[in-house]
Amino acid sequence: KLGVKADRVRARLSMMLIFGKGSRIGECCNTYKADDVLGTMIIQLPSSFTGGKMHVCHVPDDDAGIATETYSFDLGVNSDSAYTCHYLCHYADCMYVIESVESGHRIFLMYSIRHDRSFAKPTASTLRPSMVSLERSLAQLPPHRKMIVVPLKRRYKVASIERKGIGALDERGRSYAEAIR
Repeated sequence: KLGVKADRVRARLSMMLIFGKGSRIGECCNTYKADDVLGTMIIQLPSSFTGGKMHVCHVPDDDAGIATETYSFDLGVNSDSAYTCHYLCHYADCMYVIESVESGHRIFLMYSIRHDRSFAKPTASTLRPSMVSLERSLAQLPPHRKMIVVPLKRRYKVASIERKGIGALDERGRSYAEAIR
């Protein structure tokens, strides 16, 4: 999940990439002119190849520029990549690296994931810190005590919440609700 309901996003094909031996992508962060882009989805079509591991991380917008955890994906290398599609999604504010293909060919379709502008746009930098501390806190509670209460700055009428659900909340409240859903 990218912190948003599936019916609030759509995918737009950005490009098709064909990697041969030696092809790679160094440190890269996709930049988009449109402000409704939530992230990138990469679909690897069935391909026979070796090498080409992919790494994704988030680098916060602070002066340190130190990446948070890096996640690595082989996307089926040396197993079922020739017969199966694999996919990977990441936020627009994440950086990625694709190591060199050692042999064969690899085919990717890259999509921009766009969100419905009437809802708050989650990013890795807004979700990750709250998710980590929330996960740790909830893990320490007994099952019957796992309830989340988020104080909101605005008051809402019960009828409005019953009728519209989290859609009745302001942008900040919706972003909290989507993140903890």
